[in-house]
Amino acid sequence: MSLGLLIISVDYLTIYGPVRSWRLGYSLGVDPLLPPKTCTFDCVYCQLGSTRRKVDGPEDVKNYVDPQTIRKELASALKKLKQESIDYVTLSGVGEPTLYPKLKELVTNLREEVGDLKIAILTNSSLMWRNEVREALSLLDLVVAKLDAVDEETFQAINRPSPRLRISMIIDGLRRFKEEWGSDKLALQVMLIKDVNNSAEYLMKLSEIICELSPKEVQLNTVLRPPAEKWVKPLELHEMQEAASLIREYSSSNVITAYQPRQVKGELKVSVVEELELKVIDLTRRRPCRISEIASILGLRLEEAESIVKGLVADGSIVEEAYGETIFYKAKV
Repeated sequence: MSLGLLIISVDYLTIYGPVRSWRLGYSLGVDPLLPPKTCTFDCVYCQLGSTRRKVDGPEDVKNYVDPQTIRKELASALKKLKQESIDYVTLSGVGEPTLYPKLKELVTNLREEVGDLKIAILTNSSLMWRNEVREALSLLDLVVAKLDAVDEETFQAINRPSPRLRISMIIDGLRRFKEEWGSDKLALQVMLIKDVNNSAEYLMKLSEIICELSPKEVQLNTVLRPPAEKWVKPLELHEMQEAASLIREYSSSNVITAYQPRQVKGELKVSVVEELELKVIDLTRRRPCRISEIASILGLRLEEAESIVKGLVADGSIVEEAYGETIFYKAKV
């Protein structure tokens, strides 16, 4: 059994991966919020399903791990990895990471622990209008901020935010971040949904905001995993290429798409081999996965991964879910 790249999160509350990210290469995840999914949004496309706890801000969050525990877990995880093979340590997971009530303290602790490794965050941008959130984000190497809509109607239709939030607050927060800290560490992530926000007219409106923000990179995504709402449909490859081309016409930012993932570093090695079934359960709890992804991430041959997954489906630990012609696996909640 080939065990090149292993999920190391079995022993940890908050550390998972490394996972192969189309946005960031090999990413070691830090998930500071405890389940269930806690977010300011309830996006129609979310691969984690509906938001169980939709809140307005960090003051509403009570269920989280203290910063020192996260730091200790990260230190332990990093000892098991060849750090030169990791592209980013990334704040992300089953909720919106900027909801973490002690965000600046957490980021400071992570910075002290990772040495020369880069730190990123995947955020829905909903709290960047807050001064304290922007200040904490300024300590990171890369802020990957969501912008799926530029008008209120589309924002409400796609992101289904908490009642307090408006798209004007999201865009204003992004503008302020650029003004205060520059655009060199800002990337925009855009989820494109067929017949919702992918028309040429809408992409031009989006491009105007992108041009104003001048992010380091624009990451165009579409719905490639089972979404929260079944009516949500992905863009075809040619449609994504057309969207990327249109945005490139109006913006000097680098544009990548989910169909064109970035190059990653070499194979990762870990020194401790955990129980593979637990790793599959943990991986599929974070996000639905294809069998080929499970095999790739765990460093298994396809038939080895199929054997493990078959047993987990049989005992009810994970379930199958079809999306289009593809079968995904996710942990039973």
